[in-house]
Amino acid sequence: MKKIADETYGMLRTKYGQYGSWALWHISDLTGPILGTDCGIRPLMKDLADPLYRQTHLTGNAVVLGCNGGSQGNRSTKKWSAFHSTSKADKAYKLARMLMQTPFEGAYMTNVLKSFSDMAPSRAVHRARQGAYEGELVTYANKLQEELDLIQPQYLILLGKEAYQAFKLLNDRKLLKITNVKLVQLPNYLEIPNVRCFQEAAQLRQLPLNDLLETNA
Repeated sequence: MKKIADETYGMLRTKYGQYGSWALWHISDLTGPILGTDCGIRPLMKDLADPLYRQTHLTGNAVVLGCNGGSQGNRSTKKWSAFHSTSKADKAYKLARMLMQTPFEGAYMTNVLKSFSDMAPSRAVHRARQGAYEGELVTYANKLQEELDLIQPQYLILLGKEAYQAFKLLNDRKLLKITNVKLVQLPNYLEIPNVRCFQEAAQLRQLPLNDLLETNA
């Protein structure tokens, strides 16, 4: 497992904690009923403050990309709260079912578009494509590039077609420098049944990993 250095964690928390989080949830049984409160970040905050916990639970194998803040329904700006909405309607439990108990449990998660938190993903992509927002695209790309440079993942896991479209928009305009990274597109967890979540998790477990045990700088 490629580990996350303390310095990397600190930089991500300081600069991008309001946009990102980690593929960790306080859930012991993925097959049974999951309470909304089990999906929140609060039960994990004490753990994440522990360097030993981070060394054994966080991984740089992948970065998981959503489209925009509105894609999770959670508009909180608290550190690491993205992808951890406690509202049952936001279905964070489905994302947990796709990522937990795979090699990408503990991966860093963030959004391609660090804005449009009040928009549906399809509308956010449409707005980002408009020429008037070219300057914003550069800003989004610079932020995402720094996150990727810090972690240097083997995989980018894209959550839904809108996340792929947003990433492709930045990459096609040559605003990103992506090398030696494999793309994996998952369905939007908001739109699929639970059984599909488990099927996607099984597919993730089949992906080959580089023999990386080092901690990133």
